[in-house]
Amino acid sequence: MDDNQTKKSNNTKWVYNAEMKPVNGIVIVAMNEYDWYAGKNVEECISQYMNDIGEDYDALDDPHIISEEEAHSLRWLDEDDSSDSVLTFFEHLQDIVFTNKNFTCTFFASTEY
Repeated sequence: MDDNQTKKSNNTKWVYNAEMKPVNGIVIVAMNEYDWYAGKNVEECISQYMNDIGEDYDALDDPHIISEEEAHSLRWLDEDDSSDSVLTFFEHLQDIVFTNKNFTCTFFASTEY
């Protein structure tokens, strides 16, 4: 399959490598292979990430908006929640965007915590 081919499964049509659709103007940005931030765009997320970690540019590795497929396949688990509910990244983004009327760029997920 090339970069623009599509796949259909479970009545869902995926466009491979297409950026995710924003939720109320907010997207998920992969900062590297283990950290994700949510914000309006890549630049805003890089700025917040640098502020959070102390400007360690070596920690960045090709920051980019995740694909639509990744948004619906990557899993988010709140280990502090006793219900152990697992959401897709897209579902979790919807939850945080729609429950925070004044949403600002923020840490979203990590495999390191």
